[in-house]
Amino acid sequence: METKGLSPVVIGCSGGSGSRALRDILEASPKIFLDQECSPNSKDSKASKSFLELQDEPAEVRRPHVDAFVQFLLAQIPAGEESLYQYFGWKNPRNLHHIDLLLEMHPDLRFLHLIRNPAAIAAGSLWKKGQKRAKQSGWFVPENNPELFLLVKWAHQNLPVWQKYQSHSRYRLVRYEDLLAKSAETIHELFAWLGIAEYDLDKALAVLTPAEDALTRGNDLDLSLIAEAVTSLGYRVSPV
Repeated sequence: METKGLSPVVIGCSGGSGSRALRDILEASPKIFLDQECSPNSKDSKASKSFLELQDEPAEVRRPHVDAFVQFLLAQIPAGEESLYQYFGWKNPRNLHHIDLLLEMHPDLRFLHLIRNPAAIAAGSLWKKGQKRAKQSGWFVPENNPELFLLVKWAHQNLPVWQKYQSHSRYRLVRYEDLLAKSAETIHELFAWLGIAEYDLDKALAVLTPAEDALTRGNDLDLSLIAEAVTSLGYRVSPV
């Protein structure tokens, strides 16, 4: 993958994890160029769908689509300004399904895996998304129970990735709750991991405008169905 001397940085997660905030935090550094052809609300990269929708295809089928998307993204950088940047990147929750290929395609690619308490996600309204695909993948999907469905989906999406890559030098797990509760510390650690010293902390902090119940939503849910994933990723099983 030819990247004009820049390193890719990619965000992936389960839907509803707060990835727009993480993307906006990265934009607080002038050393990172992020895809500008994105959805106005979610900030999800639009053109990346060319390979994201091929998640069931083998790597050799997806690889040229990833490369074509990367060239499309790099072409957004004005000619002659590539040297201003250290990284270029994009965010889309579904990048999580392609982490193996993405890390393999570039030796300096950094992957940011954002997670959020599954209770908070399950208490939201995203349960219809992905239900059909989950069943096709053979997951246990509780019928007519959107909360349980989202818990199972979260565990299937996040635990295997963390188990495989937790010690990988180019993979970093970021908890949404840490961005809210330990904002400055978490942001400093994130940019240090990227090797970036130039960023506007005030600008990064300003994007964190969570709902009032962001840290308490879903606290009444019992997560025992996915206890292994919950405890492994640093959350509590029992309701508060």
